[in-house]
Amino acid sequence: MPVHAEGLMLMVTHRVAPFCRATLGVTGRPLSFKQFDSGTVVIGGKLIGIAELANRHGEVDFMCLVKSAKTVTDLFPHLRDLGVNRAWAGVEAFTEDELPVISASHTASNLYY
Repeated sequence: MPVHAEGLMLMVTHRVAPFCRATLGVTGRPLSFKQFDSGTVVIGGKLIGIAELANRHGEVDFMCLVKSAKTVTDLFPHLRDLGVNRAWAGVEAFTEDELPVISASHTASNLYY
């Protein structure tokens, strides 16, 4: 079954006092936003970077992350001065029809993908 890959990116911020318990998304903008109990905020949401499926390598597109950070500060102005600890890019593979493939693991018993 043919697959394609996307380089998905995330940012993790410094800690901030709790203000949001839900995972949020935004209509019309690529954003997923979640604050953890530790106070850090993870910002993502289909932020697409560069992906190389064969090498299992993803690269961060910092200009794309800047746009996402702007969306966050538009929605939550009190985060305007919050620093980013790290940015991350990974490879996520999909089937061409984007439907999941559910099957047993070939290397671990009682594990299904």
